[in-house]
Amino acid sequence: VSFLITAAIAVIIGLFGISKLQALDAADTLLYEKGAVPIGDWGDIMQATYRIRTNMRDLFITGELEAYAKRIADRVAEREKAEVAFEKTIMTDAGRAAWKTYKDNQAKIGEGNKKVRDLLSAGKRSEAQTLLYGELNTLQQEQNKIYDEMTALKMKFAKDLSDQNSKTTSSAEKAMYTLMAIGALLAVGLGIVIAR
Repeated sequence: VSFLITAAIAVIIGLFGISKLQALDAADTLLYEKGAVPIGDWGDIMQATYRIRTNMRDLFITGELEAYAKRIADRVAEREKAEVAFEKTIMTDAGRAAWKTYKDNQAKIGEGNKKVRDLLSAGKRSEAQTLLYGELNTLQQEQNKIYDEMTALKMKFAKDLSDQNSKTTSSAEKAMYTLMAIGALLAVGLGIVIAR
């Protein structure tokens, strides 16, 4: 009977340890999927947006509307693909609020870019220049602030997850040490009882 009790204690300690390892694995996966991967997607969003801005300026300078239309459309498609992936990882109210601000501002930039192309097509180069280097430049500066804010929010989210994982690990270690000590004491106690 004492051997069965000792075995049961070992199984309980093992099951507890396995359950804590599984919880840590799930938390680590969450940290990766919702904290680390989105930083790459966010970088893709920013890069595509900057490339669109550069293409708009080149379009204005060269006047080659057709040549740059496809490039801009390709960059918009890249950005939208990254936006879909990124949006799925937003887990906080602050993140959702920043995302809404980003999307609203991005819509204004998209409308402004279309208006610049329309003005250039109509031969209104001066008006296109005023819009491109005035209002659109201001909107892009606002967008840069939004990029910084969202990056900081994602970094904070990842740090909070990491801190929580560290606390979970620490509590699991303490519980495992406690269970091992109880198991060892019971095994020694049962060994003494059997030896008599």
